[in-house]
Amino acid sequence: MTYQSWLGWNPNIWNVFVECKSDQFVHCKATLISTNVVYLFTFIYASNCNEERRLLWSDLASLDTKNYFWALLGDFNTIQDLSEASGRSSVWTRDMQYFKDFMVTNGLSDVRYAGTYHTWWNKRKSNPITGKLDRILGNPDRFNNSPKAFQFYNYWLDHPDFWHTVSEAWSTSVTGNPIVTQYITYVIGNGQHTSLWYDPWHNGVPFCTRPDDPLISHYGLSNSSTVSCILNTNGWSLPSSNYPDLIMLRQNFQYSTAFNLHKTDDICWNGIASKRITVTNL
Repeated sequence: MTYQSWLGWNPNIWNVFVECKSDQFVHCKATLISTNVVYLFTFIYASNCNEERRLLWSDLASLDTKNYFWALLGDFNTIQDLSEASGRSSVWTRDMQYFKDFMVTNGLSDVRYAGTYHTWWNKRKSNPITGKLDRILGNPDRFNNSPKAFQFYNYWLDHPDFWHTVSEAWSTSVTGNPIVTQYITYVIGNGQHTSLWYDPWHNGVPFCTRPDDPLISHYGLSNSSTVSCILNTNGWSLPSSNYPDLIMLRQNFQYSTAFNLHKTDDICWNGIASKRITVTNL
């Protein structure tokens, strides 16, 4: 049986070259024009025949893909695990093993997606059979080393656990992801509800990443200290020390860091003026 696939792309965004094809796949090398990064895309329409699918796995394994981002997408016409089907025999088959071996040998795994898990069914209302036959595979070792896009949804701010989760995540010795923290601003009021060491309230970086634990002890301030410990009615009151980093901090605070003892601490999301939350509500 002969299978046909049609491919289309925007020539203003991609340069696409079809490197090879068969009755079951079309293999392309695509260059993203804006970045000149090369990707490999293999479009699959696998046969219903087990033996022909074994030939497909062999043909795909012979492709030169080692130094590229590689994505395989389409109808693979088989499953890799019993959990990917329902209404059929719960017996592991050689066909499943061949597919699984192909994925493992070539460092491939499922790319995350949203939608129906079982992408196919036999259209029978009585005794229906379903399966995950359509999927996208990728080589995660390559994708994990690539830059990740970050997308922020404004409705996250309305979730009752959002700010608690943000505060809790930053109450560790790990600096927040700069993709996110560049949009977060701490506004210091009386300093009673902001962690001195673990909240990134000063220049977006927690103080615990600057002085190590011995220095914290030297300052005479515990790990649970809040910003209020270094505030008084006359201004900032950092502990006396000849450590160069603390001398620099005292100078920095004197000229650049404002506070208001008559207000509570706030966290603001930059670019959304109306989104201002009181830290005491966290």
